[in-house]
Amino acid sequence: MNTTTCYYCNTQAAEARYAFKKIIYNKLDSNYGLGLTGIKKTTRYYEKEFLIPRCANCAIEHGKPNKPAGIIALVVFAISGSFTYTFAKRWYVAVIAGIICGIVAMSSYFILVYHKRLKTLGIKDANNIKDFSPVKDLLDNGWQTIKP
Repeated sequence: MNTTTCYYCNTQAAEARYAFKKIIYNKLDSNYGLGLTGIKKTTRYYEKEFLIPRCANCAIEHGKPNKPAGIIALVVFAISGSFTYTFAKRWYVAVIAGIICGIVAMSSYFILVYHKRLKTLGIKDANNIKDFSPVKDLLDNGWQTIKP
C-alpha cells in the first residue's frame, strides 16, 4: 500500500495533518494481586500506534456524522423521556427509557445514513483498518483494535 495515497478512498493524495491515529492492543500478561477491596486482577497490554494516511475529503466525511447523531439522540431522549414520564410517573424510569431510545436512535442513524453515505462515496469507515497492511499482519497474529 502506498502511504502517499489515502487509505480510505485510494484515489487522492494523503495529507499528514489528516492522518487517522489508531492504537491496537495485544495482551502481555495478567496478574492477581491484593488490593484495598480484596484480590484484584490486573492485565497489561502492548500498545502500538499507527497513523493511517487520509486525505482532506475523507477526514471531512468521517467527521460529519457526529453532530447530527448527537442532536438526534438528544431529541429522542427528550421526547421518549417525557412520554415515558407521562405514563410511568417515575423520573428514573423516564431517564432510563430516554437513554435507551437515544442510543437506539443514534445507532440507527449510523447504520442507515452514515454508512450508506460512505458506501455511495466509495470511502471506508474511519475504524475499518483491517486491510491496512501494517495493521493487517498484527491483527492476523492476535492483536485487537480494542482492549479485551
